[in-house]
Amino acid sequence: MDANPNDAPDDLITVKEAAALACRTPSAIHRLIKGGKLHVWASDPHPRVSRAEVVALVAPPPPACDPPPPTPAAPTPPAAGKPSLMATEKLMSLQAAVNYLLEARGVRRKYHTLYGWATVGVRGVRLETLFVGGCRTTSAEALQRFFEAATPPPPEPRGVTPELMARHEKDMEELRNLKIRKREDTSP
Repeated sequence: MDANPNDAPDDLITVKEAAALACRTPSAIHRLIKGGKLHVWASDPHPRVSRAEVVALVAPPPPACDPPPPTPAAPTPPAAGKPSLMATEKLMSLQAAVNYLLEARGVRRKYHTLYGWATVGVRGVRLETLFVGGCRTTSAEALQRFFEAATPPPPEPRGVTPELMARHEKDMEELRNLKIRKREDTSP
């Protein structure tokens, strides 16, 4: 099982060191040796393997023509004619917005809920926020816009159509006739 010691590379390491390098157990390294995937170069008291072989064995294969990573988009300025949130509204931190919701609307929310509204959103709508001095801020107006946009439309009213009224009247007349017949049958 030993390879020719004269051809041994200069980077020999023990099985224990190979296991640490490959983030595997020593028994896993021994299985690789028995399977012929790693060569034992020296067995003086402990088997030694080539560091380069271990690294090559555990390194991921090179990517096949991966596209370059996308460049981050530049922040978009406010739309023409639409004033900036910071320019027209009184800003408050998300924690202040939590307190605002409790005082103004009687709704108890946690900071993480508002943070989720700002980062993930609800029904595809995100809470408008700005970073000011490293603090994520919003406004009462932004909260109002968020609630209006995230609230689903009410269901279509099921209005009473003339056809439905006619059917209802017909059914009620049939019930009245059945009651009258039943009373006539039971009378002495």
